[in-house]
Amino acid sequence: MTTLLSTVTDPLQYGFMRLGLIEVMLLGIASGLVGVFVVQRQLTFFAHALPHTIFPAVVLAAVLRVDLAAGALVGAALTLVLVFGLQRHAAVGHSGAVGIVLITFLALGVVFVGLFRVRTADVGAALVGNVLGTSAGDVLLTAALVAGIAVTLWLVFWPLVFTSFDTRGAAGLGLPVILIEVLLLVMVAGTAVVGVRVTGIILTTAELVVPAAAALRWTRRLRPAMALAAGISAASGLAGLMVAYYVPVAPAAVIVLILAGFFVASIAFGTDGPLRRS
Repeated sequence: MTTLLSTVTDPLQYGFMRLGLIEVMLLGIASGLVGVFVVQRQLTFFAHALPHTIFPAVVLAAVLRVDLAAGALVGAALTLVLVFGLQRHAAVGHSGAVGIVLITFLALGVVFVGLFRVRTADVGAALVGNVLGTSAGDVLLTAALVAGIAVTLWLVFWPLVFTSFDTRGAAGLGLPVILIEVLLLVMVAGTAVVGVRVTGIILTTAELVVPAAAALRWTRRLRPAMALAAGISAASGLAGLMVAYYVPVAPAAVIVLILAGFFVASIAFGTDGPLRRS
């Protein structure tokens, strides 16, 4: 028992581990709160594309020696503007708009890397994550994100639910459907921007999608699903960081594999799971 306890507590003697644990748990809460709506509204492709579309902005931020979060924020805002503008054309639609922006921006980021000969560790960290490099400022930023998402959902929860299931009906009742959609996409974008600093561009999608998809296998009620998704994501972050402390592998990759394990277990044992029915 003492050995087991020391296995958990030994990593906490280091400041970078404590900050990393707090960060992944806060990010897990943010991802869980937003992710349920991402899955319910079939915004998975958008959630996957967004971390990639901010890549050129991150590269430029590295070149200009400004904070990568500021660059990611600008990239996310530009992505939202372009997607909203392009999807208004009937021949393009939402998925088409996201696909066009994704391909263009990702290619632009690769061109920037070659053009400016970018070889900084920060850009590499933006791709694969740098959980153990979390600073106190990162933690405060993520805490502010969680607070902002919580307040926003408290204010617009039922209108957001209504528009998620019946957009035309919500518009008929006079609800500001476009504004509500913008708020949701801004929350997703904010989570992606912060997630890039922790899990990286490549793996941020998993935090936004997998915990919510797993939670919805257990309950279709949104509030319990949000709480469960946040718990799954936070627990995976905690477990992944602990494993990565003892095994020389990238923490972000371990976190995603644990999330995948939760999803497989939810498929098997969830409400309609084959093992539960048996």
